[in-house]
Amino acid sequence: MDSLCSSHCLDRSALIEASTKGTKAFNAIEVLLKGFECELPLGISFHSKDGNPRTAVRVQLWKQNASKLAEVVLHIGLDIGGAAEALIPLNVPRYSSSQSPCFIGHYWLKGEPSPLASNVACLDYSAAKQGKRVAYRWDGEQKLTQSKFTYAAKKAE
Repeated sequence: MDSLCSSHCLDRSALIEASTKGTKAFNAIEVLLKGFECELPLGISFHSKDGNPRTAVRVQLWKQNASKLAEVVLHIGLDIGGAAEALIPLNVPRYSSSQSPCFIGHYWLKGEPSPLASNVACLDYSAAKQGKRVAYRWDGEQKLTQSKFTYAAKKAE
């Protein structure tokens, strides 16, 4: 995005490109906001929790030792049929444990907040659906710990 936004600000033309499906800027923002998605093999699909048919899955980029699609698919335990045994496509990026800590969202996790990897933490625990509002007290450490998560559970109305 630096080539699009040399001033590190979205000007009018960059904003238009970032809002246009199929452009490099649009794809970069999609991954930044939602995580990387991998297309399933032709003919394989599943239904989202809302009942919508899906032909792509969000992947856990931090799973360094994984080789099969079932090992990296989110949500964990999702039935992707025959695609489960497929090798992870080469275009799926990997987030190494030596990289800086990364805080992600848009994953709608449940349960007790904890690191997904030594340097990856999700802060989205379904607050919009009566889940937890999660934060992490980061002090510059490379290795994230469960004890630094804090949250407030949303009260039922």
